Amino acid sequence: MRSQSFFAALFVAVLAMPALAQNPPASPPTRIRGTVEKLDGNALTVKSREGEEVTVTLAPNVTIRYLVKKSLADIKDGDFVASTSVKGTDGKNHSVELRIFPEAMRGLGEGQYAWDLAPESLMTNATVSGVTGAPQGQTLKVTYKGGNAFRQEGRGVLEQLDGSLIALPPVEIIPAEGPFDYVAKYLAKATQEICPGRFAPEITAQLMDQALKAHRALSCGGYSRSDFIVSESGLVYLETNTLPGLTKASLYPKALKAQGIAFADFLRDQIALAAKRAQK
Repeated sequence: MRSQSFFAALFVAVLAMPALAQNPPASPPTRIRGTVEKLDGNALTVKSREGEEVTVTLAPNVTIRYLVKKSLADIKDGDFVASTSVKGTDGKNHSVELRIFPEAMRGLGEGQYAWDLAPESLMTNATVSGVTGAPQGQTLKVTYKGGNAFRQEGRGVLEQLDGSLIALPPVEIIPAEGPFDYVAKYLAKATQEICPGRFAPEITAQLMDQALKAHRALSCGGYSRSDFIVSESGLVYLETNTLPGLTKASLYPKALKAQGIAFADFLRDQIALAAKRAQK
């Protein structure tokens, strides 16, 4: 069971029918957000929020879902809700949309995962366990089980020309749905890879310390990346990659960029270090 707190101050609604978008499917969905332009038979034309007109062919058994407007005062302990949130400057999740599920939908899509409403947004489907007032709106405490009850992290270590080691900024990984596997990494567009990761200072310090220790213990040369799971019970070490990828889809270049190191400079220094090792 996991607890989460966020501020709710904007849109609140009650879902009147089951919502597919709130229940993560087995494969990554294609979500279209926009305004309905017209309906011609089973062809629905939508103007997406990017301005593009998209035609969707509706299935014969298509289900239409709608919302009933509610206010923050309607939220109470025990309600099962779906909140779309973004991280505020205070480091807390701030809800930009919140839906109250009817009782028949309790447990649907329970958990927390990346969402595509806004950059770095999260969807949290959970049970309200506390409602308190706050200057900027109500603060909701929710609990949920399953889903992504942890965040995965990749921490790069870089050897410099003088032989000293530095730990690069951590990369926070929030899978779109389920585990961070091949689908989540390369196919699910909603998976987020955030660098620097949004970890508490003490967690960031622990990640740095553990990544440096792993690099030294394994006698790595040049550069490495150690992966961890960041959970409420602490850090879980997964593995150390002694030759992490350097493609556009890789995590290590993201960390280099966040550190302010140009990729060409990184390659030049690695070649120089390799030449030094070859002379020993």
